[in-house]
Amino acid sequence: MFHSHHLNQSIKIGLVAVGFSAFVGLPAQAGPYSGGTVGTAWDSTSVEEWADQVDSYNPGPDEIDVAGSPTPTFNDTSQALGQSNALQSSSNVVSLGDGGSIVLSFASPIVNGSGADFSVFENGFASGSSGQGFLELATVAVSSDGTNFFTFPDVSLTQTQTQVGAFGTLDPTNLYDLAGKTFAGVGTDFDLQELAGVSPLLNINDIQYVKVTDVVGSINPAYGTYDSQGNLINDPWPTPFASSGFDLDAIAVLNDVASAPEPSTWLLLVVGVLAVVTVRRFRRVTLIAAAFVAIPALGLADTVNFTSLTPSTPYDGGGDYTDDTAFSVDGLGFNNSYDPDYGSWAGFAYSNTHDETTGDYTNQFSAEGSAIGTFAVGYVDDYTPFDPTMTLPAGDQPLSISVTNTVYTYNAIIHGNEFATAFSAGSYFILDITGYNAAGTSTGTVAFDLANYPADGSTPTVISNWTTVDLSGLAAGTQSLVFTEQSSDSGEFGINTPEYFALGAVTETPEPPVVWLLLASSAVLGLYKRLRA
Repeated sequence: MFHSHHLNQSIKIGLVAVGFSAFVGLPAQAGPYSGGTVGTAWDSTSVEEWADQVDSYNPGPDEIDVAGSPTPTFNDTSQALGQSNALQSSSNVVSLGDGGSIVLSFASPIVNGSGADFSVFENGFASGSSGQGFLELATVAVSSDGTNFFTFPDVSLTQTQTQVGAFGTLDPTNLYDLAGKTFAGVGTDFDLQELAGVSPLLNINDIQYVKVTDVVGSINPAYGTYDSQGNLINDPWPTPFASSGFDLDAIAVLNDVASAPEPSTWLLLVVGVLAVVTVRRFRRVTLIAAAFVAIPALGLADTVNFTSLTPSTPYDGGGDYTDDTAFSVDGLGFNNSYDPDYGSWAGFAYSNTHDETTGDYTNQFSAEGSAIGTFAVGYVDDYTPFDPTMTLPAGDQPLSISVTNTVYTYNAIIHGNEFATAFSAGSYFILDITGYNAAGTSTGTVAFDLANYPADGSTPTVISNWTTVDLSGLAAGTQSLVFTEQSSDSGEFGINTPEYFALGAVTETPEPPVVWLLLASSAVLGLYKRLRA
């Protein structure tokens, strides 16, 4: 992470050693998060395994705004495998360059256990006794299949008025879920529980891959990297050095499949004895009750996504936009309206575009956050009006949906455009999901903040990755969901914020099958007779 272009490796090793020795007695810092000494130590006995394979390496240039800038020369990817050793030699790393990335995998998948599940090591060091340090940062994403990656909700509270220079320091207590915020010899910890429910394409108990991507620390919006809340991440920059960008030392696994606890032998013995006693005492009732429990358990919740749909173009309204063409997937229906006079549309479309760099109107169909294949895009037309509407099979009940902002909307919120004003304190953009039963009566409304800038100036939230919205509060009998939006940026012609959102998955409870109802009634009747006997 430090730049040998300016200091030889022996000097750097000395600086790292001094930084590590300064861990004790560092003063309290100003930010709300843990400091650079809090994480997993390189020699911790809690480490189950280390990354053992590099699956891809895509280094960025030494300096992203210089045409023809070379990639970093510290590019031996094997240095990122095995146990952390940056304390022994600060050159035992692989440099990513500005915006570069690397994907590593493991002998046993990472699972969601108690506390942190894995830790990412860099070779930063403390600067004197201030608690600050020379830190180069990276975002971290995980994947179960090697294709669909989901990024941890990182936060940078470092000021963005003044650029942190190439040899500047950072306060790690202003940083969250950004690799590199800890000093050499200590890994930045990540807890998979933070990504629970983010997408049906991510199994947090089967993480095969970890992707580390360098943060371009420029506060120039043309080059810089944004955190999950829309803040530019300010870190040492520019980086025209031989070891530029984030320097990956190692990735340690703290919870893996091999270490997952198995049921206690005593617990299994107790359960077995209870089962035998129960069956002998209430044989018929037990069998009926077992069927009563097992059959509905096969379908208590059904998650529907859009990966089975293939747009005829990179995006689609169910047809080719030549008429009002609705579409469906696994029994869920989605409306669509097309105006051939203006080439405009409303309702739902589906898309597989993932362009997160084009922030204007030409990029209506890309979702902010991790790529998940095909997904739905909703657009609310206030003028027709025409609201995106989803219908459910009779008897089904919605439990949750996963949503995120579109790239176009996200950029309008952060930066503004020719129609919309960039958000500031007191601004909001809300997605309202209203349920209706078969008679057309509302079953309730769930409001979800796609963006919220508190009036008191505290840290804003802008959704930039797939997020689960709980719909279990809607009354029973909900047969359709209607999506509308509210924005603080509104005028005489309605909402100025682009009224889009992306829908990744729907989780619902199917209607119980008739056979289950028959078994349920039989179980209750059998138990009643048995107790009366």
